[in-house]
Amino acid sequence: MSPGTVERRTRSGSHLLLRGQVYHYRRIVPEDARRGFGRKEITKSLGTSNMAEAERLEKALDVEFEAKLSGGQGGKRPATAGFQHC
Repeated sequence: MSPGTVERRTRSGSHLLLRGQVYHYRRIVPEDARRGFGRKEITKSLGTSNMAEAERLEKALDVEFEAKLSGGQGGKRPATAGFQHC
């Protein structure tokens, strides 16, 4: 993040961050699942400045994250191609 960029949470319990004018999705990976995810945090730019669109995308990413977390990958390392390392 550049020095002039402001990052702020949108609401309590949300996984949305507003960085500048663009919303990002951010989730902390529980400690017991980090080995499978290969990271402690996942982030993804949602590519939108529209809060309603960001909330819709957040819900879809929450479902995907929870499925990976609950082992919906058949014991394989979760595919996190859409997420960035942090």
